[in-house]
Amino acid sequence: MARAGRVAGIHPKRSLRENAILVVETRLAELLAWRGALEDPSRLVELHDMRIAAKRLRYALEIFEVCFPEARPVLQDLGDIQEDLGAIHDLDVLADILRRRLALHDVQLEQRATEIADQRHGG
Repeated sequence: MARAGRVAGIHPKRSLRENAILVVETRLAELLAWRGALEDPSRLVELHDMRIAAKRLRYALEIFEVCFPEARPVLQDLGDIQEDLGAIHDLDVLADILRRRLALHDVQLEQRATEIADQRHGG
């Protein structure tokens, strides 16, 4: 999982809004950095990292909501993005489980077919 980047420029003598802008800009850049993963469905780790980045941006906006009351609709959009990326992740996990189950059944079916063939040939 990609770690959250350090937010440069935070200073206690700056206003809350000035520092909040730096945090939100950093978290937004992190989210947008994963956009390329949307073009390739095999980049599952990157899609998961994008989901985490969306969560970090959403949390930052929630924490600094007093500074950005106009960003309320964005919070819903980020929640929707997170949910969609989570569904992709869940489906990937499910597909992996299905692949393992099918592989197990293939082995069992092959063994059973071999046993039947051996019985038919007097083996």
